[in-house]
Amino acid sequence: MPENTLNIILSRQIYLISNGSVFKNMTSKSVLIIVLKTLWLVLCAIIAFPYFTGGIYSGEHSMGFFLTMTMITLPAGYIVALMLNILGWLTYNLISGDIINPLLYSVVIWIIFTVSGYLQWFVLAPYFFKKIKMMR
Repeated sequence: MPENTLNIILSRQIYLISNGSVFKNMTSKSVLIIVLKTLWLVLCAIIAFPYFTGGIYSGEHSMGFFLTMTMITLPAGYIVALMLNILGWLTYNLISGDIINPLLYSVVIWIIFTVSGYLQWFVLAPYFFKKIKMMR
């Protein structure tokens, strides 16, 4: 795709968002859900940004990143953290070596936590709330 075409598409999208056309046929509930999803992804990116760009992969820094991602994905974060710890222990003991690329490992962990939190809050929770509401 030529660069000029990409600029036209992006400027059109920015125009639609700025004059409210994108949200014209949406209810306030669906706009709120889009805002919450966006905030969720921004929060996950804010947590990951200093770690990925800092170049510091010490144990304390990794633990802080891991614990923060676990806490914002409660309660699914505990299950994910347990599975990642078991997987890390197994790979370390079976392969008998350290992680080759700690940045790649951290990106994979970040993706796993982000996806699990997203699924928990924006897929499973609404599904269960609808089921509970239907049972009443």
